Parts: sequence; C-alpha cells; structure tokens
Amino acid sequence: MIPTAQECTPRRGALFHPLEMPHTPDDPVEVLLLEDSRFDAATLERQFGRTDLKVNVTVTEDLTAYSVAIRERRFDVVLLDYVIPGGDGLAACALLSGTPRNADVPRVMISNEVRHDMAVAALKSGCLDCLPKESLGPDMLRDLLIRAVGARPRWTPHLLNEIRTLVREELASASVPVDLSQLQFALAAIGITAPPGHKSDWGSIFQEEETAFVFRKQTH
Repeated sequence: MIPTAQECTPRRGALFHPLEMPHTPDDPVEVLLLEDSRFDAATLERQFGRTDLKVNVTVTEDLTAYSVAIRERRFDVVLLDYVIPGGDGLAACALLSGTPRNADVPRVMISNEVRHDMAVAALKSGCLDCLPKESLGPDMLRDLLIRAVGARPRWTPHLLNEIRTLVREELASASVPVDLSQLQFALAAIGITAPPGHKSDWGSIFQEEETAFVFRKQTH
C-alpha cells in the first residue's frame, strides 16, 4: 500500500514530471548496495548490467562495511535493504545523512516485502522511494538511476571544499606564477563565486592555509 500525500511529502526536487525527466548520465553511475543476501545482490548486479547505462555497483553486506564505504567514497545512488544484520535500512539511512561525503546522495529502500509502515518510515527518513525487490527489473532500475542522478544537487559544501583544497595544493606546487584572475574566471564559469566582500581577495582565498571563506554556487 502506497503512503498518502498527507503521511509523507517527498523532498523537493525528488520527483519529476515525465516531460521533465533528466538526461541519461554520460559518466558511470556509482551505486552503493547494502544487501546481506549474496543471491539478491548478484541478481541486482545482473539487472543493473541490463539497463544500458554505465553502472558501477559496490556491494556491502553489513553496516560496518557500509559505514567504511560511505566515508571513503562518493556515490551517486544508494540502495538499502530494509532487513540487514545488526540494524535496518533506516539506521543505514541515518548513517548516510551524517556522513558529509554522501549526506545528500539519493537513497532508495528495498525489501522482499514492502509494508505500509515501512514505506512511510523510509520516505520520512529521506528515501526517494521504497520498492519491493521483485520490481527491480532493468527498466525500473534505469528509470530510478536517471531520476536519482537528476535529483542530486550538483554542488555540495563537501565537494566545493574539495575543489578549494585542490586549487590550493596546485597553486602551492606551481613552479611559475599563476594568473589568479583567469582562475577566478574559470571557477565563475561553472557557477562558483566568492561571497560579497571577497571579490578582490582571491589570492589569500586560494593560498592561505586557514580562512573562513567557503565557495558558494552562483544563484543568479
């Protein structure tokens, strides 16, 4: 039974009108699957392989391995089995939300048997959907991946901080002077600008070890 709109409201941007479907991703989609059944995991991997998308699937069988994976790597989509050793999919969802590298990643709850209360709890915890495993054929998974990748924000504080760190490391190792105005222009072209009041201080922003500056996505 599907939850009513009053019981659970999906996150803004999580759903798309059919005419507004995101484009098929060009890069491989990095999928994390939390699934303790090797049979179910192998079945899902085969189904992902039939979607005609480029998909890399990482399988973790328990919360320990899952916790390591979400700390060390960034994923595009996470599928969470509701019943897992030492916890459940809701606990796994909470861990995901508390991990900066993947806090915003779209996640989907899956189960052999989807109950009404389970679906409501999954959606309230931030999942895009709660689906029975038997429904996860190639067409369903393809649609799910495209929607999930399109629903994820392009820029996150963690990603922007990584960009800043990389820029600083490259500037520090440069053997010739760097034209910061060109670097500023290049970042602005992809929507990253300095906050008001910092427009003339790009040198210290890029090169100082400690600063309160945070890259922000341009909104206009």
